[in-house]
Amino acid sequence: MGQDKNPESVERFWDRYIAMVHHNKVKEPFGRWYVIRAEEYIKFYDGKRLQQHTHHDVEDWLHVLGRRDDLRDWQFKQAVHAIQILFCQLSLLQKSSARGVSCLRNGF
Repeated sequence: MGQDKNPESVERFWDRYIAMVHHNKVKEPFGRWYVIRAEEYIKFYDGKRLQQHTHHDVEDWLHVLGRRDDLRDWQFKQAVHAIQILFCQLSLLQKSSARGVSCLRNGF
């Protein structure tokens, strides 16, 4: 995402992400925080396309996030869920239908 400079493409990406957040029955105002957490993750790896991320990238970011003194347990769990939705959406966009259908069935 960080390298995609097409504003319409970026807007569509976030519109789909928000739709998936709502699909997961996340209520406002918490949905906005899911977007914020996903944006934080993407910015943490600025310059690296989401398609290139591995589980190690997610683990590293969660370790950094988990060390923050200002973050409560429920906020950390929220961030984990936000990233699950992010990568579920990515798998749907990449036409990984089996993974995408699994994400939707499992609620993330």
